[in-house]
Amino acid sequence: MKQELWGLRTMSMVEHYINNMFGDIFIGKIHLLAEGWDYWSYLSESNYVIRVPKNPRAQTHLQFEMAKLPLLTLPLTVPRYIRTFGRVGIYPVIPGESADLGRIPGDDMVARLAQFLEALHRETHLSPQTRTIRGPKRWLKRFRRLHDEVADKVYPLLRVKEQRRCRQRFQDLFHALDSVPWSCTLIHGDLSLEHILIDQGEIAGVIDFGDMSAGDPAYDLSGISPRWEKGRLEDYATRLDPWGRRHLYRWAAPLHDILYGLDEGNVESVEQALEKFRKGS
Repeated sequence: MKQELWGLRTMSMVEHYINNMFGDIFIGKIHLLAEGWDYWSYLSESNYVIRVPKNPRAQTHLQFEMAKLPLLTLPLTVPRYIRTFGRVGIYPVIPGESADLGRIPGDDMVARLAQFLEALHRETHLSPQTRTIRGPKRWLKRFRRLHDEVADKVYPLLRVKEQRRCRQRFQDLFHALDSVPWSCTLIHGDLSLEHILIDQGEIAGVIDFGDMSAGDPAYDLSGISPRWEKGRLEDYATRLDPWGRRHLYRWAAPLHDILYGLDEGNVESVEQALEKFRKGS
């Protein structure tokens, strides 16, 4: 079922809000840059990116992102919001294009990404209790809830053998999270090549921290193509996740797409995600 109308739903509403709240900064005309599950992104003629949340959950996450990012010392450029409050997030454009899925990255590129992840995942960003007790328990509950939702909504679309295989994969993930000690860290939460910007053959920055939270650092590795897992990044992945949780997260990724398509009533999106899931299973 689609969500009820909420927030700044049209470009004119966004422009009106910006003119009222950011009158001291020249933004100029805007146009739609991209639309995701939780945000619209606009680009202004003065080279600002404007992120507009679609729902209350995204609004809460945007507030956290705007407040948290300035406190982090990271080796790659990340959004630097001109305000740390408000209904929209505005930051200067970071030059570059999304990393190409088919591109084979060089050693320097994967080393830079490894440095970024090592810095983001530093334990000092979270309290000891969150790292070792509360955080892992909440993370495990999150994926148990995901399985319950998948069993309710996705299993009816799967063949019996696929249901069994899916159930076993979730049990493998629960076992990996519950039986082997690991520590929560601050994670990007939606790291993929789409959110890694490349400029002149180098990683220029990382964007879209809307799902940043305390979680399993192996989750950040799951959204990156295995072709990138070499050199320093491979070393980091092996140290961080010798049990291979990232592979289970990578396997589960299409399930999120299926659920989103079902919630939106988008049959084509569901069919595409199902095909992707079956290929990965």
